[in-house]
Amino acid sequence: MDNIKQEFEKIYRNWDIVLPEDDYRNKKNGFIQKKGWLIQYCFGQEGDNNYMDIYAEHRMTSPSHTRFYESGEIKELSHYKTSYTIDDDPKITQKNKMELEEHNRKIAQELIEKGFNRFTINGAILAGFAGNDD
Repeated sequence: MDNIKQEFEKIYRNWDIVLPEDDYRNKKNGFIQKKGWLIQYCFGQEGDNNYMDIYAEHRMTSPSHTRFYESGEIKELSHYKTSYTIDDDPKITQKNKMELEEHNRKIAQELIEKGFNRFTINGAILAGFAGNDD
């Protein structure tokens, strides 16, 4: 499991963010809210390979959803889309917007099922929970 901790902390070292030792050792799900970041994490197992999933949001970046495997492998998981294409044809633009919203609703449900139920305002908007009044 040390590979998981090392890779996570390598990514967030510029913000002095480390995994809480108790959570890491006991594979206890949790979150870190520090220096503008909201990072939620949960532990699991795929076959014989342990992993930790994180969902990270910061107001200055796009959200990320990442799986850190005990083997050292890192895998990007599905996350919110933050934009859609505007077309000269308003029907195509509307279709693109609806596809983005449907995708983001599915991602929100996946995240909530993992226990990632904390949202920044940007995350809540992307998930369709706030601010989508037309």
